[in-house]
Amino acid sequence: MHGGDIYRNSAELDFSVNISPLGVPRRVAEALRNSLLYVERYPDLRCEKLVKLLSEKHRVDEDKIICGNGASELIMAISHAAMPEKAVLTAPGFSGYEHALKAVGAEIVYYYLKEETGFGIGEDMFSLLEEKRPSVIFFANPNNPSGKAVSAAWMEKLAKLCARTGTLLVIDECFSEMVSGNMEVSFEKRVSAYPNVIILKAFTKSFSIPGIRLGYCLCSETGLAGRIRAQLPEWNVSVPAQMAGAAALEKEESLADMRKVVERERKYLTKELSGIVKKVFSSDANYLLFYDGRDWYGSLLREKILIRDCSDYEGLGKGYYRIAVRRHRDNKMLVSKMKEIIGHERD
Repeated sequence: MHGGDIYRNSAELDFSVNISPLGVPRRVAEALRNSLLYVERYPDLRCEKLVKLLSEKHRVDEDKIICGNGASELIMAISHAAMPEKAVLTAPGFSGYEHALKAVGAEIVYYYLKEETGFGIGEDMFSLLEEKRPSVIFFANPNNPSGKAVSAAWMEKLAKLCARTGTLLVIDECFSEMVSGNMEVSFEKRVSAYPNVIILKAFTKSFSIPGIRLGYCLCSETGLAGRIRAQLPEWNVSVPAQMAGAAALEKEESLADMRKVVERERKYLTKELSGIVKKVFSSDANYLLFYDGRDWYGSLLREKILIRDCSDYEGLGKGYYRIAVRRHRDNKMLVSKMKEIIGHERD
């Protein structure tokens, strides 16, 4: 199960998808409208304009950048390129890694995050890797669904260990641009020093375009990039997606504005929810994980509000929910409805 299932649920407010509260930037929306003039053409096989802009943004050679039909396609392509015998995943974590790894027959070893530490990562992750020596590890920074992030310096310790154990480290940074504050999260400045590292990114979250499907990965080694690229179909990135991505990269001031909104509204939601539910977990991202005994998924859906029921996450269970950080009016509406629900139960 994933968030965003508005096709089988009647909802007016969708808190189940973690995208920018500012919505689609105007320039990206304009590019998408203009792209309709070119849909009679095949997409550029090489995504040349988009790759060039990504190369300039991240200072990574163009032949080490791979674009995909969303990050999910690249996760599957990486798994097929690596064909790992054993993989380590953090739990709870994004189910897409497990889906792709099972498709290639990999044995999965879970590193369970602990609720008592707020689902933060511990030093015992290193001992697990030393013991298991997996072929690959998928590591989301920040984690989904907890929203907890680690610093780029911590990630470098992990990258060095993976180099010693012969482990391919795939760092999923699809939410990294949502992390507010002064923490340096992204590993992109250091990736060139580690041939065993892949960084996964997407336009979905920061530019609110999940329906367009556009992701990419950065590799430090050309051969590895070539093996991943060989697993992808031709013309996998559509004309609208390529044009939207190029427009998004041309001007990125909106990301700073987005992070300010995310930080302010995350604090508001954390404070308000703490007086409503049993436990709200600290987050660095644009979403919050909370726990409570009530059926908030069903209760809010009856109010036309969709949230993410996290009971299907490995390492979680019934009573865990995730909500996105949205604009203040939407967040205020969510809080108001939750208070109404509690009030009705007490009557």
